[in-house]
Amino acid sequence: MQSRKQQALAIAFSFLGAISLIIGLFFSSFLLSAGTVLLTFPTFLNWKKKYTPIVFLLSVPFLSVLFSSLIQNALNYNYLLLKFSFVLFALFACRKHELEYSLARWIYLLLILVVTSINISSIINYLYHFEQINNSLLRSKSIPILAKIEHIYFGLISCSVSLSLFYFLFLNQKQQFLLNRKTLSIFFVINILSIHILSSRTGLVVLYVGLASMLLTYLIKRPNKIVKRSILALILLPILSFFVLPSFQNKMYNSIEDLDSLINRKDINHKSMAQRVESWRAAYWCISKKPIRGYTKVEEREVMAKGYQGSKSKLFVQNRLDIHTQYLAEPFFRGAFGLILFIFFVVYWFSLLSKSPLAIANLIGLSFSMVLEPLLERQLGFVIFLYLPLLLWRIENVEYEND
Repeated sequence: MQSRKQQALAIAFSFLGAISLIIGLFFSSFLLSAGTVLLTFPTFLNWKKKYTPIVFLLSVPFLSVLFSSLIQNALNYNYLLLKFSFVLFALFACRKHELEYSLARWIYLLLILVVTSINISSIINYLYHFEQINNSLLRSKSIPILAKIEHIYFGLISCSVSLSLFYFLFLNQKQQFLLNRKTLSIFFVINILSIHILSSRTGLVVLYVGLASMLLTYLIKRPNKIVKRSILALILLPILSFFVLPSFQNKMYNSIEDLDSLINRKDINHKSMAQRVESWRAAYWCISKKPIRGYTKVEEREVMAKGYQGSKSKLFVQNRLDIHTQYLAEPFFRGAFGLILFIFFVVYWFSLLSKSPLAIANLIGLSFSMVLEPLLERQLGFVIFLYLPLLLWRIENVEYEND
């Protein structure tokens, strides 16, 4: 049993860690790192034997990197430090049933407020530079985000917020979420509108895949008028956005042009989607040459350069990307065994959060996004894929209240 002092310290560390994590997502990598460390302290304050297997299983990606590095005799300490984040997360996640429910809700409310504020300021900036930004979208550029975060990762976080707002507004109305329905509706409209105006393709994929998976689950288990109307709205929303929002329309035109250039073998330089596909082809060529052991992080650029030559890519050297999908990054860096461990980890992560339709919908969307972005090769992506779904799980699962 925890003493009152230990319990107070656990809450304090959880609060400070969560605040650092949320602010760090948008403004500071240092705060992001500090937050992940602070969130592990409550586990050490009251360690239990039952934590051990969970910590071990959630640390599998780090152990996989360490094992492959030792085999290849090529330790990259910066890369190992990044992957050590899995161990820190495991130490936090093992006590997921003991996380303070009310604290989790207030922390998520802070996330909603920060994301909505950044969305509003970014839209104002877009409207102020309307013609200039709309023209840039036709050249595979993105709308600037007024925060220290890449537009892709901000889009993923914004989609997570939108999914949760939709869930509590329409699918889980019995559970109150700090704000009344009118206020939730305002936040929902602002964020959904922002996602379509800012038009991050990866973010849009996560949003629509997440909403579709959530609605299909409810259509099978609890079909009602709200679910059916929501499915109709999900179909009509992108069509309406195309005709009403110039930025969304330009992004779609650019995407079609990208695909046309790729399919009909036109010039694919400066085409972001085509560049991604070319990086996949190059990575696949490299993996086929060394499928069992893979390559080290240090070798990546040199090996990928050979991959682009081997796959006969028409991209200029300055337009060539590193590996741009998590599903090829795993066998590239860790070989076939690493890919198997990665699949095991993802399945285990889904099983841990299986009681939360909201968290699972979020994870399904993020799993699709990893086709386009190697989330777990970057600190931001790591936090988005692991910490945010766990926070959603805790908010939804009120039966684990420990007050």
